[in-house]
Amino acid sequence: MKFKNIANIVLGGILIFSGTHIGIKLIDYNKSSNLYSDIKEIASETTDENEYIKQINTYNKLKEINDEYVFWISVENTNIDYPVVQTNDNDFYLKKDFNKNKSSAGTIFMDTLNNFMTDRNVVVYGHNMNNKTMFNNINKFKDKEFFEQNNKVIIKNTGNGKEYVYEVFSVYNSDNNFDYNTVLFNENYTFEQYIEDIKKKSIHKKNVDISAKDKIITLSTCSYEFRGAKTSIHAKLVEVKDLNPDSIHNKFTADTNSEEESDSLSVQDMFEY
Repeated sequence: MKFKNIANIVLGGILIFSGTHIGIKLIDYNKSSNLYSDIKEIASETTDENEYIKQINTYNKLKEINDEYVFWISVENTNIDYPVVQTNDNDFYLKKDFNKNKSSAGTIFMDTLNNFMTDRNVVVYGHNMNNKTMFNNINKFKDKEFFEQNNKVIIKNTGNGKEYVYEVFSVYNSDNNFDYNTVLFNENYTFEQYIEDIKKKSIHKKNVDISAKDKIITLSTCSYEFRGAKTSIHAKLVEVKDLNPDSIHNKFTADTNSEEESDSLSVQDMFEY
């Protein structure tokens, strides 16, 4: 009887601990979701009809909240729609929200080694949350039908009045032995070899030509297929939208009224360093 009472006490303690742990996690999830909902609302608060001015103002507002903000990322037909930060420590935002407060969801962040404007491969990290937030929806690309729908990755609110559109061409799981997040390429051939490697690893295949002159973006999150698993998608920069109506490109297009001449400007032409 005494043993049974002790067992009941231990079991009760376990249930209380588990319930408390779950409750704390749910509160944390809810707090994180509310924070990012508020940030999205702040980002959308504008009376400007001009998209260029709207994005410049949004960039400035987000920069005031967190001076380590760099751009906004979204992925079509997913719930990925978040501000992205960058700091000198890749571990910092794993457990810190956009306001730099403690959070299990953390913040979406760009690799500390990256320069968004110049690097061939921009690497962005986010948690795979059980409540389907942050970078959880990257996993949708593992589904062949979703992968083939050609859902784009979009970068905006960059501070330069431009939007960057990327086409996903690779998705896979990897372990810690694969350098999925290589940022620096000293030679063209090392970048070309990297592209070949990530294409071969992809669960699904897509015929996307990528040369040493192209730029890509990598989105990565933790996965649960095996210990240390990561899920990554890679996407090629296919379009840069200059939203400034007074830009040289847009004046050129308006003056010539020629779609053919406008289309002749490449992605590389549209990047201003």
